[in-house]
Amino acid sequence: EQPTNQQPQSLEALKTELSVNEKRKLLKSFHQHIDQEAEKLLNAKLAEVRAYAKPRLAEIEKIKSEEPLFFGKKEWQQKLDSKVNQYNKIKAHHDQLKANGVTKEHREQAMRDYYLERPEAYDAMVDIQKQLKEHDQQQEAQQQQEPVRTSSRDSSRDRGR
Repeated sequence: EQPTNQQPQSLEALKTELSVNEKRKLLKSFHQHIDQEAEKLLNAKLAEVRAYAKPRLAEIEKIKSEEPLFFGKKEWQQKLDSKVNQYNKIKAHHDQLKANGVTKEHREQAMRDYYLERPEAYDAMVDIQKQLKEHDQQQEAQQQQEPVRTSSRDSSRDRGR
């Protein structure tokens, strides 16, 4: 029995059977997916940096708890300062990553990942994007070729003044 709902059966059919508006919606959805994946990549990197920093913070607390009362205070302070400096560099890196948010690199990585997971779908999106660009360029060229029209009513008003 044939399906009653006629949907494109292949990615190739998507590129040819969809209207311009449908292609725009599909491409918008694709870009939203890429943005979400890029956000996940950023969050994973931030979590990785936090996980790297956590044991260093524990080391600092341990060193603080072992503060000598008399002898070895200078060495202890140097050791503590060194660990604090290491931790502060990691924290500054984390804060900078967070402040930068999703970058071009995150989006590029998300695109590469998408391509590796779904190469045919990725190629279809690239083709649809090219088709839309060509369509927009044709529309723009058409609009530039059309003469500027004024209504006869506007023309007669100008003549009467």
